[in-house]
Amino acid sequence: MAETRYEELQALTKKYGEETWAFYKKVKAIGPKIVEAYVAYLGGPKTAANAVPPEGDFDPRALYRGAAFDSHGRGTIYLEPIRMGVCTEIGNQSDRGATWVRTVLEFHPFGGGVRLTVGNRERQFHLGEDVESVMTEICEAIFQDAREAFSIELDEAQGRSRIGFTSEKD
Repeated sequence: MAETRYEELQALTKKYGEETWAFYKKVKAIGPKIVEAYVAYLGGPKTAANAVPPEGDFDPRALYRGAAFDSHGRGTIYLEPIRMGVCTEIGNQSDRGATWVRTVLEFHPFGGGVRLTVGNRERQFHLGEDVESVMTEICEAIFQDAREAFSIELDEAQGRSRIGFTSEKD
């Protein structure tokens, strides 16, 4: 029996939904792994990095979990890029305060996998089945983005990298 045009659209809708859901689940699984690997890469305390929202105000020490993704709270998900922030917190050497820098990661659906863009310089990585094979390079890209944030003129900051300072003098 021949498929009607309507049934053809239904089949396309089903495939689109499956692809969207698979991408969404991959990103939600990869994001926390990147933050965990980055903390280990830095060799500092466990609080040295955290997943945070990719834009707007944030608390560098809050546990955002799913709210670290810009797709959080949407009633509908789309097969489109998903963004997540990674906050690098650097403890001050002179007091108990800290400085933090947010790096934005952008996940794009790409040929059955995910293309990851890191930070202002937009370093890109293809994440297939073996994400671990490029994890060191991803961590290095986040580290370089945090380092480079200090060399940006403050009046030219684009808001993607955000440096905050706190001081807790004794």
